[in-house]
Amino acid sequence: MVLITALVEAMAGRRPLHQLRPHLNKRAFLTLVDYADSGSFRHTKAAGLRTQMPTSAAVEASLRLMTASRWVTCVFRLDRLGQGPWCCTEVSVLAPLALPALRAA
Repeated sequence: MVLITALVEAMAGRRPLHQLRPHLNKRAFLTLVDYADSGSFRHTKAAGLRTQMPTSAAVEASLRLMTASRWVTCVFRLDRLGQGPWCCTEVSVLAPLALPALRAA
C-alpha cells in the first residue's frame, strides 16, 4: 500500500506533510502532524504490514515500527466514498506506557 508507506515516511520526517494532505481527513492529518513534530519516528524501521477489508470501501492496516529500541504498532484506516480515491481517516500509534514521548504525540 503506497499510501501507508507515504504516511510512515511523513511520520519519520522523510516526506513533506503537504504531499499527503489531500489524502487524509482533518483529524488524521492533525494526528500525523503531531507524530511528525514529536520527532519520535525519525529513526524508524517498519515491518509486518497486515491489512483487512471490513467492507469493500474500507481498509484497516497495522504496521509494526521499531522506534526508541522498542516495537510499537501503528494503525491506519482508509475509507473510500463512491468511486473517489482512498482517504486516510485514522492514524494511531499504540505504544507501551514506557514510551512517554509517543503517548504525548
